[in-house]
Amino acid sequence: FQAEDCIRDYKVTGVQTCALPIFKILKDNYPKFDIISGKKIYVSRKNSPHRNVSEEEQIEKYFKELNYEIVYFENLTILEQSKVCQESEKIVCLYGTNLLNCGFCSNKTTVISIKYNIPSDSWTINSAYNRIFKENSIKHIELNFTGDQLLPFIKQNRNLW
Repeated sequence: FQAEDCIRDYKVTGVQTCALPIFKILKDNYPKFDIISGKKIYVSRKNSPHRNVSEEEQIEKYFKELNYEIVYFENLTILEQSKVCQESEKIVCLYGTNLLNCGFCSNKTTVISIKYNIPSDSWTINSAYNRIFKENSIKHIELNFTGDQLLPFIKQNRNLW
């Protein structure tokens, strides 16, 4: 497909020019999987080279105690990422490109993203993520946290998990 077609058909600009149209093509052509009742995942950034969290291992342990499966998207193919997202009832992740994978989710999935030390005035692709959630009727909860200790913030919001 042509970039011009994407701009015309999907009315997207900037980062969205690539992300949204490509994502739509993938979603429309990938196999469909049923949601698994009670399946909850935490998408870890432990192996990510960017925006790491010093407490990641403790955060993983906390979510494991709450019966979450820990997932490392960077170790999965896009098809495997699609399957994991489609099968999950609840997904928790730090704000970032992991959210694009959540577009594969069912409209019965709740996605909770945590913006961790991202200045409110910095440019992000909020509109791309929000558009994916809106167009797919996916419930999205966004939390904002600025500071050094993320785990206590996560524990304070236990009612969401």
